Amino acid sequence: MKVLFLDVDGVLNNFSLLYQNGFDYIDPHMVSLVRFVVRQTGCLIVLSSSWRLTQENKSLVSLALKQQGMFMHDTTPEIAGARSNEILRWLKSKGEVERYAVLDDDEDAGFGMNESFFQTDPEVGLTEEIAKRIIAHLNGDENE
Repeated sequence: MKVLFLDVDGVLNNFSLLYQNGFDYIDPHMVSLVRFVVRQTGCLIVLSSSWRLTQENKSLVSLALKQQGMFMHDTTPEIAGARSNEILRWLKSKGEVERYAVLDDDEDAGFGMNESFFQTDPEVGLTEEIAKRIIAHLNGDENE
């Protein structure tokens, strides 16, 4: 299986959008870029964002995904330390992951992830260029 570990703040929104629309805003265009990745790769979405920690925020993410024909497969566990530790714990518990991508604006999510880490600029959020790089990575494109 292929997995996309998904953050929200700085990925599915950006600073400007949050200040304009409120701190629970998820941008439909950026969600559509996630849909593009999912359709091109068949990956599962695992929420690694701190939004997974409250039912209200987790429901907002689920709704944003559902509105574009997607769903959240799972969430990472909550453990102390860097977000990468939570992702590594999830990966270790599953075993059958063929390829994965970590999509986050915070570099602590990428510790030890090497080419599987895709960092967004929190002032911009997810872009088409980053989405295409994730697709190439998840599909094992040698020219990524």
